[in-house]
Amino acid sequence: KDNHKTRRTSRHMDRTNTMSENEEDQGVHVHGSEPRKLWNFIKPPVQRQKWGDEQVLPHVNWGDLFFDLFYVGVAYNTGSIIKYASAKTSCLVYFFGTFGPIYTNFWAYKHHYDSRFSTGFGFIRVVWELVQMIFLGLAALHVQKDVYMNEKYDHMFLFCLFNFLGIVMWIIRYFEIGYVWVRHADAAQKSSKYFILMMLPNLIIMGAASYISYSEHSEYINNKSTDYDKSNLFVPNSILMDTHLANSSTGYDADNTSAKPYKYGNIAEISTPILLCCLTWIINPIWERIVEMCIVQSDHKAVTVPMNIEYVMHRYGEFTMLMLGESILSLIIVDHPNDSEEEKKNYHMIFIMGITAVFLLQVIDFDSQPHNPNHHALRYRIRGSIFEALKKIYYAALVLTGALYKIMMMEYGGTDYDKYYKGDEETRHRDIAWLFCASITTACVTLDLTNLSHSATFDDALGLRDSATGQIKGLMVLLLLAQIGLYFFMMTVTTYDTKPTDLSIFGAVLVLLTITIQKIRKFYYPIEHDDSHAHGHDVQHDIA
Repeated sequence: KDNHKTRRTSRHMDRTNTMSENEEDQGVHVHGSEPRKLWNFIKPPVQRQKWGDEQVLPHVNWGDLFFDLFYVGVAYNTGSIIKYASAKTSCLVYFFGTFGPIYTNFWAYKHHYDSRFSTGFGFIRVVWELVQMIFLGLAALHVQKDVYMNEKYDHMFLFCLFNFLGIVMWIIRYFEIGYVWVRHADAAQKSSKYFILMMLPNLIIMGAASYISYSEHSEYINNKSTDYDKSNLFVPNSILMDTHLANSSTGYDADNTSAKPYKYGNIAEISTPILLCCLTWIINPIWERIVEMCIVQSDHKAVTVPMNIEYVMHRYGEFTMLMLGESILSLIIVDHPNDSEEEKKNYHMIFIMGITAVFLLQVIDFDSQPHNPNHHALRYRIRGSIFEALKKIYYAALVLTGALYKIMMMEYGGTDYDKYYKGDEETRHRDIAWLFCASITTACVTLDLTNLSHSATFDDALGLRDSATGQIKGLMVLLLLAQIGLYFFMMTVTTYDTKPTDLSIFGAVLVLLTITIQKIRKFYYPIEHDDSHAHGHDVQHDIA
């Protein structure tokens, strides 16, 4: 029944060589169309819904979950940039420069397309999605530790190249809608052109990064000295370091090229391509906002296709669980301590606090999301853009938090070699503490702001003023000040305490107090949603 309803509600796009449902059942060829077998071989895209239609949640597509599994590897590899960092500055640049593009160019573009159009399972569609997944996998494969991502190796070039090709494939899919299959469906045609326009900055940036990284690598290969020793490339589970790094004053043994665990000191060069990749975090939302402003100046329903809000809500929920799962994975896969009882105690304390923090982050996230699509931020133009930007930051913070909990466990677990190779403990603990406090605080702040984005006005979001009397709510003011105080404490705690066990406890307590404040706020002043405009999807991209 659900499948029939979904199929019925998605049959709205007028297409070249199309069939009505009855004609398809009878095998009738319409308007000189190609044979039915060829039609099923191609399976052109169809629009899921029109403005004003009752939205129906599409049937579960297990292919979406399979696609998301690639991001477990993405999260692991980007987390390894932090785990095996050469310096806290460069590792953050390379982390955000790899996580941001691969998230936007594949996952974000996919859910924007799939929430508006459906393609079925024709042979051409299956092959097309396979190629896209291969590009995603290859891009994830070349997310390497920061000292790998320079002109000596081709990882930076291949990462940028496959991101570029991924964008090209999405542009082709929208081109297909705008110029190949659609006839007399102006909204779908014009909407596809707007999406192509939105992708152009990313296409240009990734193309430029690919060209620059390829040029730098080619120049290095052509000019490198004949005595370059490739044996200095480290074995798996190690940080890559050449002879000149091994001989530096950081305490590494030049004669020992075995696995080198987490160590700050050797600064990997921050290259131009990775800076261009980081630039997408800023350029994307600004450019999308400019394009949206152009849409608003016209009748937006005549030039856009509404997204299926409930479908997107499910996709974000599934992706959130994967990112949370990767944080749990980071905590579980750590070698056990084999020395003193004190180290075992600290090791297990950090593990328990890490599990607690990740679990509570999950509770905050899903408890703060509206269950009714009519109340979701995605129904609105500005709030929807803010929600999507915050989610991207939140996912990055989740990966960072999981990686840093793992690093803190490694301080007390691991092999004898790991323990021998600690270097300057005070500096390392200070850097770990700074990164950890920043990541877990960012995760909590983005969750708070995401929750607020679902409210219609700033007053509704904070709930500081009584809507009937206009008086200030004293309790809500105190709760807001307490929340700000918690964040301030967490960001400054590194000035007087950098011990990993203490930090793990502080992190778990921060998340616990955050959810406590949220529960108190909801208990005394629950948010009342205005359903006066909540009919179908008519207000998406209409109300700011």
